[in-house]
Amino acid sequence: MAFFSNNDITDAGRILLSEVQMGGIFTPTRIVMGSGALPAGTSTRSIRNVISPVKSLSINKKRRTNDGMFIIGGVYTNEDITESFYFRELGVYAKAVRADGTETEEILYSYGNAGTAADLMPAYSTGTVVERQIDLVSYIGNDTEIDLTIESGVF
Repeated sequence: MAFFSNNDITDAGRILLSEVQMGGIFTPTRIVMGSGALPAGTSTRSIRNVISPVKSLSINKKRRTNDGMFIIGGVYTNEDITESFYFRELGVYAKAVRADGTETEEILYSYGNAGTAADLMPAYSTGTVVERQIDLVSYIGNDTEIDLTIESGVF
């Protein structure tokens, strides 16, 4: 599995969280998998969109844990993938629904780029069927070092 060591809440994501702190409801809208390389001089915090989107996943999991983390997930299948790609980018898009019912614009809430640790995702036509539950675990807090233990499972 691709290794996303630099998955960060974006600057736009921080602004979205301020809406939530003022009473809005955090609403993840989709997970986007991409193949793009992070341009030189660009940080995962300042990016505004997935560079080379390949697949958009519907949200099928939203769960909060009791220790300051939450999990957002979606199902990936290569059934409609016609060309193999390197799964290098992982983004969560979200919006907030304010107390008055109005919604913020959908933004790239968090972004990670695996760089050279990307996985090759085969096209469906190769005869390799791939189905995965893609879960993103986010931690909200000030700790600089976090130990995550994540249960493994097959979808």
